Amino acid sequence: MARTKKTKSNEEYTPNKEDKKKLLRIFHSMPRDVQHKDLLTTKRVIKKGNKKQLDEWKNNPKAYDIRGIDTQPEELLKRRLDYVTNYAGNPKIDIQEHKGIEGEYEYYPGGGKSKKVPKQGIIRINNKGRSEKEVDILLSHELGHAFHRNVKGNLDEDYYNFKKMQPNPHNKKQLYNEILAIDNRIVPYNKKKDKDFTQYRNQDKELFANFFRGLLTNKNTIKKGKSFYNIFKNENKDFMNGLKGVDKEVLKKYTKEPLKKKRKTKSKKKK
Repeated sequence: MARTKKTKSNEEYTPNKEDKKKLLRIFHSMPRDVQHKDLLTTKRVIKKGNKKQLDEWKNNPKAYDIRGIDTQPEELLKRRLDYVTNYAGNPKIDIQEHKGIEGEYEYYPGGGKSKKVPKQGIIRINNKGRSEKEVDILLSHELGHAFHRNVKGNLDEDYYNFKKMQPNPHNKKQLYNEILAIDNRIVPYNKKKDKDFTQYRNQDKELFANFFRGLLTNKNTIKKGKSFYNIFKNENKDFMNGLKGVDKEVLKKYTKEPLKKKRKTKSKKKK
């Protein structure tokens, strides 16, 4: 009789009601600020049947993530998008079936407007065949364009020029190479296969929009390229503080103060 090799499941582990209570008790035993940081990112989600990873998580919840326990809550991105939309001048958002596009940000140079395109611009997202989460991810990219133009730009030109920005005089290409690496981590593609698409992706406005997408959907990815992340954070303190405020407001519902362990008191023996 031939033996068949066991293949690892690609399906994520989803705890049942009883297990979820036990796992949440472990998660909530960590300091509350650690719980908060853990919920901000979703990485290495435990797969179904992987007991070794689950045991590691029980000893250290920061080692992996369990869906519904310490993964980023779905409502967090929604609240971030609402905040950014308002901060970026409330561009009109049109989500429906749009043929020929995934998403786009349209505006008139010089701040012009029309019945279809307001001064702050319009974002169109094609939702055909896409989940709500996929639509939100596309929206985060287009909001990057709106932020770039309405908050940082002068209505016509891009504010950031990554080739000219040189925070490290000893390595003039450091920042540009970092932003290219971030861009490829967020949406991987084959640069050699499609030169025209590579040229499009390497535009400053597209590099910034993908950086912005990472800021809203997976901050851990963009923080690996510290040069531009630090520049952006320091230039936009009001915006970043507001974003942190949104995170704090949402995540406080998912974190708890750890229970203090009761000290055992020795009983005095009667003489």
